[in-house]
Amino acid sequence: MEKYYLSSLDSYIFEEVRECIIRKKIVLNNGRQLLTATINPPVIIHNKDIGKISLINRYEDESLFPILEFPCFVNVLVDMKSHFDNIDWRKAKASDFQFVAACELYKSRENAEKYFCG
Repeated sequence: MEKYYLSSLDSYIFEEVRECIIRKKIVLNNGRQLLTATINPPVIIHNKDIGKISLINRYEDESLFPILEFPCFVNVLVDMKSHFDNIDWRKAKASDFQFVAACELYKSRENAEKYFCG
């Protein structure tokens, strides 16, 4: 499984660098690429620990599989109801999920920390 590091220059929720393990690669019915992932440590959203997230490319013309350039700019989505379990991905749309942050994926923890702490 692919491992990256997720953080954000724009969102206090994702200031801390998190390990991000890619679980599934999906092409939505509109052609957008989406990744499901687990993050460690989880984030707290609405008083709940959220460890399962989805990532969608922030800019439609950029690739998530393969990721061609780092940092890779993504939007983080969560599914507060089912936590991405039992989703019919053939019918799913990004708007079915809750946007929580604009983030960046990095190849290494060191790069994520360096970029953030600059």
